[in-house]
Amino acid sequence: DHASMDYAPFRKKFYIEAREITAMSADEVTEVRKKLEIKLRGKHCPRPIETWEQCGLHTKIVSELRRNDYEAPFAIQRQALPALMNGRDVIGVAKTGSGKTLAFLLPMLR
Repeated sequence: DHASMDYAPFRKKFYIEAREITAMSADEVTEVRKKLEIKLRGKHCPRPIETWEQCGLHTKIVSELRRNDYEAPFAIQRQALPALMNGRDVIGVAKTGSGKTLAFLLPMLR
């Protein structure tokens, strides 16, 4: 029974929003989500990223992604990564091959 265990606190928020993402207006964020066909539910959802660097991944991970022809995050990754790295619960629904698995794995490597 884990309810009686005294675990060390775990920090769930690893995401720091990049300046260029913070600078986006609400209309720009809405337009990006519309263009990428991102639909959200929830309050205070983080803004989607544009590049791998904007989610704080180590440069070696970014280099490896690019070496494997992942130049930029796919739509689901652009929205899911900031949410997951903020400690949010995410249910991602997208087509096979759209990048869901990588979106859920990369925060573990952060």
